[in-house]
Amino acid sequence: MISVIIPMYNEEKVILSCLDSVVSELSKEDELIVIDDGSTDNSRKLVVEYFNSNSIENGKYYFQENSGLGSACNLGILKSSKEYILFIDADDLMFENSLAILKKIIKNTECDLVAFDIENHLINGERSISHYDLKNNAVVDRSAFNKLINGIPSAKNKLIKRSVFEDYHIEFPTNLWFEDLMTTTKFFANDIKVYYTKDIKYQYIHRDNSIIRNKNLKKNLDVIEVVESIIKYYDEKNQLESRKDALHNLIIKHLIVHAPVRIIKNSDFNYQESQVLIDELTKTYREIISNYPVFKNSKYDLGRKDKLVKSLVLSNKIRLLTFILKNT
Repeated sequence: MISVIIPMYNEEKVILSCLDSVVSELSKEDELIVIDDGSTDNSRKLVVEYFNSNSIENGKYYFQENSGLGSACNLGILKSSKEYILFIDADDLMFENSLAILKKIIKNTECDLVAFDIENHLINGERSISHYDLKNNAVVDRSAFNKLINGIPSAKNKLIKRSVFEDYHIEFPTNLWFEDLMTTTKFFANDIKVYYTKDIKYQYIHRDNSIIRNKNLKKNLDVIEVVESIIKYYDEKNQLESRKDALHNLIIKHLIVHAPVRIIKNSDFNYQESQVLIDELTKTYREIISNYPVFKNSKYDLGRKDKLVKSLVLSNKIRLLTFILKNT
């Protein structure tokens, strides 16, 4: 019924804990697929030995040359044989009774996608919940898809029918950051049945090597290709007009707010280094607004801090924004 896919790259310190959390949930009607994206540590040995020593008959291991997380996810989909797909990162954990709860939902609703919350295990030991502003344990009305578009841009907190990828020609991009954002946002341009539950939570273990803290500043510009791909997809689906507010909000958040803030912080507040990259982001934003007039009359919903960042970025006050971020 469910293919659990674990993309993996050099995760020897955590992969066994992840496998334990997943295997305890599996039944004979499920399968576990580990896609090794070219690991150079002992990850491969650990997984193979784990499968053998625990007699995991419904476990599959595949190795590919290092091609990125998106490529690993695509290979997992290709190798899967079950009706539904659930992704989990190798350094995260599966919530207790997740698969049993999900199976009950899909049997009762025959939905195409089940969305659920994320429990964030922060580096300082604290925990927080990322959630949707949706009715619990209910099918999501299409009028509320805007909340999904601007919700949690992760593939890990969604059970997805394999046919959604196939029928709507959706796949993960390769060698790009923000691959989940590009992929999952496209789901909601289509006529799919979505269900939301708070009964399970994806266990996201925050670590120092996340994109938020990555010093490769130029990779933040990957979000340009991601956003442009999303807009093109919605345009081809004739969904720009109906989703203009949500998409404009997404564009602003990822091009004008989140990416500039990440760049400034990870440049150690070097505004001159940040300026060049932020100029590319603002240029892209203005080109999108010019090329797609539908956004000129759209509304967007930003919090007070995001509004301030947007204002400073679009007025090219990067030095001032850098000063504010450094001192708050």
